Amino acid sequence: MNRGTLVVLPGRGEHADRYSRLTARLAVDGYQVRVVDLPEPEPSLALARVHTLAKATEGPLYLLGADTGALLALHVARFEPAVRAVIAAGVPGGALPADGETLDFDDELKLRLHSADQRTELAADEGLRRGELLRKPVPPALAEAALAGGPDLPVLVLHGDSDVLCPPLTARTLALRLRQSRFVTVAESRHDVLHDSHHRSVAAQIVQLLEQTRTSRYSTPALRVSIRSTF
Repeated sequence: MNRGTLVVLPGRGEHADRYSRLTARLAVDGYQVRVVDLPEPEPSLALARVHTLAKATEGPLYLLGADTGALLALHVARFEPAVRAVIAAGVPGGALPADGETLDFDDELKLRLHSADQRTELAADEGLRRGELLRKPVPPALAEAALAGGPDLPVLVLHGDSDVLCPPLTARTLALRLRQSRFVTVAESRHDVLHDSHHRSVAAQIVQLLEQTRTSRYSTPALRVSIRSTF
């Protein structure tokens, strides 16, 4: 049974295979994942690709974007009526790191990930476009398009509490500008919050949003904490 389709818009330097772990995790719960690889973070192209997928899939449609893909997802959700909810992970800031041209790949790994194990895994990833995160600034037109009101949909904003490319306060400010948002910081995580120390808990948070909005855009949570003592 297909409970819905999650369309992923990767960020700078990423590729579709990087989301294989998340794809496998969501498949267990009956969700399909489709990764849209774009040569550049171009809003009109992203909208066209998502619209094509929307017509070809059955059931609820969700968007997940990371880094510049998060901005694309926020923009596309305003114009694609099939989208039920949005996950924006690692929303980027507008500027490159200070002295970005002097940073090497080891520095990029540390900016992306807190977990040493995940950095080792990413270092062996031949598909990663190395240095793109440090060399390519966020296009101003993309940032403006994404922040022009935001979608009137549930938006889960996921952000690493140690992200130095975009401080959590900046991402929180974005979340406050959205009509319906949930802002979640992830401990011991940096810019690639979907793949860092607590990727299992992050995936669980995503599934919770999908389940909450699967039958209605404004569904109430299925589980409620009524007593909390020590945890």
